Amino acid sequence: MSDVGLPPGMMVWLGSLAWCFVCALALVVCLLIAWMRTRDDSKLLVRDPFAAYAMGAWVSGMAAGLSIYLLNWSGSLGMFSHWVDRPLWGALWLGMLVLIWPVVAVLRNRACLPGE
Repeated sequence: MSDVGLPPGMMVWLGSLAWCFVCALALVVCLLIAWMRTRDDSKLLVRDPFAAYAMGAWVSGMAAGLSIYLLNWSGSLGMFSHWVDRPLWGALWLGMLVLIWPVVAVLRNRACLPGE
């Protein structure tokens, strides 16, 4: 993207920032749904499957925040910025950030809710 006047890594920076906002919204929504589902039962909030999706949103949002930090830390001349500035690697990096959410949720549900 540096050929159109944007600093290296800017598209990944903007995508990561947008993904942080999506994850923050999803964290609130998933926790609200989990709380509403466990309000009447004697089941704990952390045992609800939607709590796992909230945890996945939190982990994915933190990874997106880490990528924003790495882009700011490395600057426009840093290796990370130039690495994610390539279209294939930048798309793979953003795809990895998006896939963290369901992977964490599925793994937590399998680990914490084996018999349910």
